Amino acid sequence: MAFLYEKDLKEEFWKKYKTRDNIINYSFETGRTAGMDLVTFEYFMDKYEFNAFEFKLSDIKKAILQSKYNLKYVHKSWIVLPEEKRDIIQNKYYTEIKNTKGLGVILVKENGYYDILIKSYRKNEDDILLNDELLKLAVS
Repeated sequence: MAFLYEKDLKEEFWKKYKTRDNIINYSFETGRTAGMDLVTFEYFMDKYEFNAFEFKLSDIKKAILQSKYNLKYVHKSWIVLPEEKRDIIQNKYYTEIKNTKGLGVILVKENGYYDILIKSYRKNEDDILLNDELLKLAVS
């Protein structure tokens, strides 16, 4: 396995992802009620949006459940896994994830470079519950 700890996966991914120029603000370990590992507030395709990221090394079922739960609060929710999980996602979980609007999968290589395996399609504004923690990201 390329990553020994989830913390390493998160750090390597963030080194590359944070270089995007559309990120307005971000927070790690946001919303203990929602329990999101990372949340970003971004300007993408002429819209503001919240993205949640759930990092897991192995427990893919738990990552899916947590990411689906996060969809209550964000436009897009991403499951972030090591690159070597590609086959299991494609062979076992692809249809379930693909059929959930707002849910996507990012695979991270050991050097932090990442690929989007399943694209997340933005949920509508009316379909998310904004809370104080997320609103603070948008205005600070």
